[in-house]
This record gives sequence, structure tokens and C-alpha cells, in this order.
Amino acid sequence: MVREKEDAVSQLELAARTEMDANTTSAVVSKLVKKGLVSFDLDAWGVAYRLLLSDAGEAALGTGRLVVLRAAEVLRAAQGLRQERMTEHARDG
Repeated sequence: MVREKEDAVSQLELAARTEMDANTTSAVVSKLVKKGLVSFDLDAWGVAYRLLLSDAGEAALGTGRLVVLRAAEVLRAAQGLRQERMTEHARDG
């Protein structure tokens, strides 16, 4: 979301985007802040919290993306092997 907006996002925007209620969003954000993955501050009007990924959060997100991409590669390879076997079985059977 931060990359889409090229700015910080509010907890309310995060709650709406993730379809979580405000209390759940607040609890999740609090845990992320304690882990050092997210930083937050009040907006210019003092109305809403603005959230940004910390450097550690950016690194964790990058690692997570790599894990997901690798898992997708493994799944695609496994599906390809399964398709080959089904084709061989149909041909030989």
C-alpha cells in the first residue's frame, strides 16, 4: 500500500484494505511495531496514525517475496512433472 500511494498509510486504510476491524488492525500493527517492522506517527492533523515499513520491515518483506516466488517455482515444476506422468500414463495405458 505504501508503494502504491508513495506515502504512509493510515491504520484505517490498512484495516479497510485487509478487511480487518479496527481493533484487530491495531493489535497487528502494535505487534509489528514491537518487532521493529513498522514505524508510525500521527498525521499532520493529529487525527490518524500514519504507518511506514521500517528498514527491517522492508528486508522482511523482500525475504517473504523471495520465499513465495521460490515456492511458486517448486509448485509449477511439480505440476509439470505430474502432467508429464499423466500424459505418459495415458499414452502407455
